Amino acid sequence: MATSSAREAGSERTEQTRSGQARTATVRLPFVTAQFRVPDVDVGSVVRVARSSLPTPRRALYYGGLASLAAFSVIDWPVAVAIGIGTEIARREAIHQPQRRAIEA
Repeated sequence: MATSSAREAGSERTEQTRSGQARTATVRLPFVTAQFRVPDVDVGSVVRVARSSLPTPRRALYYGGLASLAAFSVIDWPVAVAIGIGTEIARREAIHQPQRRAIEA
């Protein structure tokens, strides 16, 4: 019976053609059939999201310097973490401060 189940299980793969069909892969098991499709993704939007998530070069240099100070034991790593978190909280607070003043007025 195990051999008949193995024969029934199969998989198919369809490549994307020039006619615009999506690339899919189908896996057929005795009780389940799964079909996987490649999502349509706009590369431009992915790049914009990635750039918005990355820190500015100046902040990356600051946090890199802080990490190198901790790595070379110039300061202890908990102190470096506290400085980094405190700096980020202060930066975010400064960004949102004008919005709060406008709401209160």
